[in-house]
Amino acid sequence: MRRCHRLFGLLSYAQLADHFKIRVTTAQTALRILRERGLVEGHQGKGTYVVEHPKLG
Repeated sequence: MRRCHRLFGLLSYAQLADHFKIRVTTAQTALRILRERGLVEGHQGKGTYVVEHPKLG
């Protein structure tokens, strides 16, 4: 598991949807894409965090 910087925790799907005035499914899709690209990691019960040192390529 890569280290995640705890200062960069993301909002919940519902909070992101409310903040950006989008549907929850859109927020879920966006975070799924970010996870697939290795930019964020989800930790069950703890939230989603930005990866501290993502592999870019």
